[in-house]
Amino acid sequence: MFMGSGCGDRSRRGLDHRWDAALTERRNVPGGFWTAGADPRAACEALTGSVALADLAGLAMLTDGASRLTDTFGLATWRTMLDLLWAEGPHALIARVRDAERADADGKRWPRSKSHDDATVLTWRPTARTLPDSR
Repeated sequence: MFMGSGCGDRSRRGLDHRWDAALTERRNVPGGFWTAGADPRAACEALTGSVALADLAGLAMLTDGASRLTDTFGLATWRTMLDLLWAEGPHALIARVRDAERADADGKRWPRSKSHDDATVLTWRPTARTLPDSR
């Protein structure tokens, strides 16, 4: 149920139910999306790879609540989201997500299973001390 959506609105409740049912049908199944919080076996479905530390410009890990700015709301590209993180930090990204959530609390513009989601961001940028010695 969307928080703040006006619980008495029957058509909204029906949409919430259909949205949640569609997510449930696609969560942690082949061809769907995988979330470890719902099923630890999802880790077996992770896409993995490796990159030399010296080749990394930085690293950002985001929960789905933080990535909403890009993948749910479409208010930033992945590149512009990274630029925001590097320039202003995680607090700025989360503030923009919260602004978008508040602007569409009932989920009419951006349908989603909950109006407000937890948002966590971890960033890392290499320094001279973290890069391997080139000798």
